[in-house]
Amino acid sequence: MAIWAGIAFLALTAIAVVAILRPLMRRAAPAASRASHGLAVYRDQLSELARDRERGLISDDEARGAEAEIGRRILALSPGSEDAAPAAAKRSWFGPTILAAITVFAALGVYFLVGAPGAPDRPLAARQTDIEKARGAQNQALDAQAAELAAKLAAAPDDQAGWIRLAMMQQALGRNQEAVDSYRRAYTLSGGAPEVASSLGEALVLAAQGQVTPEAKTLFEGALEREKREPRARFYLGLAESQAGRLQEALKIWASLAADSQPNAPWMPMLTARIRQTAAELGIDPATVLPQPAPGPSAEDMQAAQDMTPEQRAAMVRGMVDQLAAKLKDNPNDLEGWLRLARSYRVLDEKEKSADAFKHAAQLAPNDVSIQLGYAQSLLVLQQPGAKLPEDFIAVMRRIDSIEPGNAVAAFFLGAAAWQAGDKPKAETYWKSLLAKLPAGTPERAEVEKRIEEIKAAPR
Repeated sequence: MAIWAGIAFLALTAIAVVAILRPLMRRAAPAASRASHGLAVYRDQLSELARDRERGLISDDEARGAEAEIGRRILALSPGSEDAAPAAAKRSWFGPTILAAITVFAALGVYFLVGAPGAPDRPLAARQTDIEKARGAQNQALDAQAAELAAKLAAAPDDQAGWIRLAMMQQALGRNQEAVDSYRRAYTLSGGAPEVASSLGEALVLAAQGQVTPEAKTLFEGALEREKREPRARFYLGLAESQAGRLQEALKIWASLAADSQPNAPWMPMLTARIRQTAAELGIDPATVLPQPAPGPSAEDMQAAQDMTPEQRAAMVRGMVDQLAAKLKDNPNDLEGWLRLARSYRVLDEKEKSADAFKHAAQLAPNDVSIQLGYAQSLLVLQQPGAKLPEDFIAVMRRIDSIEPGNAVAAFFLGAAAWQAGDKPKAETYWKSLLAKLPAGTPERAEVEKRIEEIKAAPR
């Protein structure tokens, strides 16, 4: 019996090895972004919360507080780039094969030492206990990191980015009032920046169990005065209207936010749920309030395209792009439309037009890092190889660095901009900060190390 079990084990292991080797031996596909994974988790949490609310397992107040917490985490996600990363260079089969062989024999050794095929499965309660222990260990590690960062901030209290990081850690640990205090420090240091104002307002809402307090409302209103498209401020001001019983005003604010948001924006599931619930309470069909997706080609159009010549298909695409450009002249605030136009021009290899469309999108979403990066990329491809970085590109990098301090792309190119301007100490500062975030053994780290060595070798 043990022999057959061993054979079965080997067969299953061989299948697993093939599954492992195939992706390692071909070009790597882009990995799913951490933001996409987090969004999927939060969507599941919202669905589970709705079910618990329907079954009466939690009260309406508890549900609202939980929704606010999940919403904060959704809104905190950084939207990833919409373009896939370039494929990695073709990998050698030798390393993966040796690695797989070691894995197989190590697994066999462990199996024959401690394996017990006839052992019963562990009870769910025991597994749940282990899960809780793991969560406790994670919280302990995060608590230690927060304590270490707090100690550093005591010595360097003017580190705005540090206070924001500490506040986020405190929120993750459920210490909402402490997060309020940390965000207050960051807000003062930022000079009232709208993004930090919204973060502070959101922390106040969470500390108040989901209620939009007068102070939080004032912060959100101030954020909108300086940045009219700030999404968190708009969402929570809608929530304030809803909590005050002014459902029509709440629906108006949320519908406007939905119309200005990209369909895949991380806050759209929660926002859509709020709109549907409020519309239902007002006796309004949600379909008349929610933004409708842009119509795509019909099945007949797709079939007709299959029968076209390449020239006819190109003409059809050109016609669709020109039609979209004409619509944007009448509706210049359509952010998603400008992004579609920018990508379309890029596919058509019309680089200048793509950059212009991205510029419009970047102006409509000045605090969206992914859109700013798209605009920067469109500017960079206009440059000739070896040419200096253009001023408008550098300005976008500075904008990204102000929105997201320590952004890796911004740090690299701002270092390059300082280098081409002859400011070697500044370039070294940017690149050393970037180097600390890059894992060992990666081509990116090697490139940054090379540039730092060039700075050290250059005459001072």
